Amino acid sequence: MADNDNRTVVLGKKAFVSTLVAIMLNPFGIALGYLVGKWLQGPKLSVKTVLVDPELEVVPLNQDLVVILNNLEGDFNAASNFWHLSNEEQTNARKGQLSVASMNAVTSDAQVYQSYLQSEKKDLESNITITERWTRGQILEIVPVPLGEDNRLGSESPQAIVERSKNELLGIYRSALKEVESRSQKLQDLIKFLHDHLPDKRTGVAVIKVGVLNTGDSEGVLYPNATLHSDAGEIDLTASPEPGTMGSPYPYPSSFAGGYVVVPARSFREMRYTIAHSSRGDAAENWKKLVQTGRGTEVRIELHTGSGNLTTVGHLPI
Repeated sequence: MADNDNRTVVLGKKAFVSTLVAIMLNPFGIALGYLVGKWLQGPKLSVKTVLVDPELEVVPLNQDLVVILNNLEGDFNAASNFWHLSNEEQTNARKGQLSVASMNAVTSDAQVYQSYLQSEKKDLESNITITERWTRGQILEIVPVPLGEDNRLGSESPQAIVERSKNELLGIYRSALKEVESRSQKLQDLIKFLHDHLPDKRTGVAVIKVGVLNTGDSEGVLYPNATLHSDAGEIDLTASPEPGTMGSPYPYPSSFAGGYVVVPARSFREMRYTIAHSSRGDAAENWKKLVQTGRGTEVRIELHTGSGNLTTVGHLPI
């Protein structure tokens, strides 16, 4: 009985192998195996996040504050958050038209620079006190501080000046202190204005951010056009530039030079869309009203990819 069982197992294995070999050698089996392999190795795109981000109206600055802002960003230079805005936002901000992003950047820069001025003010006050207590024959031990673009000390050392005239050196330090206090007060005025005038009114424009994940082993393709379905109707979407470092748009629209953008294997990419110029009439106008009122509504977005369409659902924030 045992021999019969073993013989049955061996015959069963041989039959399975023969069948598998036959399928592999069969043209249909070869094609099926190829297609299955391609599917396993191909891109696998899925939508993971959807955010409808309404644009807020810009905040206008008066001319005095525009001068303060331009002086701040001119002095602050490469260390500035301002320089990480898009070129358009920088230009508008210098004209006194601030978006939420530029307001945040300017506020951050102003606070950091204000901290620097407070430290400089403290050092100048200390130098004034040390100079007032100085008597002839002593070494003047002061803290080196910037004294304006014209360098009020010239080529002389503080020791040489104080030995010639204590009042002359005190006048230099007091003048520099007055200048620092004035700049600090102007910065404080700018910071207070920005804090008190945070924009909250929507323009009717919204950026739709869609996070796409590729879990496949090969690159996926996304096209720059998409379709939005909402209570407003059907609207055409187009890829929106994303502000990058030093105002360069990345990854759009340069990546769409060939008509598509690549999502690398096993990676995540956020796409940004706005209403296309081709969207006119009632649907576009109704969408603008939905964004402005902030009435919560479901939106369905259809992305166009190299392997078909991807549909996802999001919500317009209240």
